[in-house]
Amino acid sequence: MVHSRIKALLREPLLHFLLLGTALFVAYGHFNQDAADADPQTIVVDRDNLLTFIQFRSRAFDAATFQQALDRLSEEELQQLIKDYTREEALYREAKALQLDKNDYVSRLRLIQQLEFITRGFTDAQVEVTEQEIQRHYETHESEYRVQPKVTFTHVFFSSDRHGAKEAEALARAELKKLNGGRVRFDQAPGHGERFLYHVNYVAREAEEVASHFGEDMQTQLFALKPDDKQWRGPFQSPYGSHLVMLTQHEAGYLPSFDEVRARVEQEARQAAMDARFEESIQSIVDAYDVEVRREAFAALSGGQKTSEKDQKAQAQSSTDEARQKASVMGSAARTNAR
Repeated sequence: MVHSRIKALLREPLLHFLLLGTALFVAYGHFNQDAADADPQTIVVDRDNLLTFIQFRSRAFDAATFQQALDRLSEEELQQLIKDYTREEALYREAKALQLDKNDYVSRLRLIQQLEFITRGFTDAQVEVTEQEIQRHYETHESEYRVQPKVTFTHVFFSSDRHGAKEAEALARAELKKLNGGRVRFDQAPGHGERFLYHVNYVAREAEEVASHFGEDMQTQLFALKPDDKQWRGPFQSPYGSHLVMLTQHEAGYLPSFDEVRARVEQEARQAAMDARFEESIQSIVDAYDVEVRREAFAALSGGQKTSEKDQKAQAQSSTDEARQKASVMGSAARTNAR
């Protein structure tokens, strides 16, 4: 079983890439160690050290390309490169001398991030999505591409904090007669009522934003109105008070065709495939280790109560589902803000 696992691991392309990265790190350490062994207080700057330095700084490893780049540097650029290398090397040696890398969680995270960066770069380069996969992504994520209904309206506001709920509603009813009697236009709304926490005019706004400003009840009422650029209606109640509304436009929601959003779908399908491949690669690294869970330590901490493996898996799945749900909510919010 162990033999088959080793054979499978050796066939994994990611392993080859990681070994290459490790070799480069070793080479980098070798150059640094040679310089440190000669004299800890002397920083030797030579071509090899600078070549290795700029490759790691660029996060790209192509000796021939960077040798040419090094040769093309002006004297001023070369002096700046030497200054940057000297500064980094001096700070690195000082940190090592102070043993700041020992039992340091930040250093641990940096190493993990470096490995994830290498893994991500390698897996991303491997991923290609087919036309069928792009189409399938569109079909399984239709709700994300649906254009939501929008309304355009303005409003006149009376504050319940300032007047009380009943008085604010009474003021709104009296103002409604004046607005319709005086044929007050959309653009004249800012000259009436009281200052509202958010906006006066709302142009092509979706239900989610309207609900966040006026509450779900009023949002539902507004989206049920038929457009009328001559009529003020209300009063409508929000958590802040009473509102009179002129709603002039209601755009129905719709699902764009695949061709209309193909570029976006392709980008997001490829990103999803890259994320999946990255997680598979990380999991292959984790799976290469044997994990020994010493349950007696947990039993001591929990007063002797042991958690079964089945319960642990259920708890882990619950945590994963919760994390996915949070990620979905954050993604929806980000797309709303982007729009």
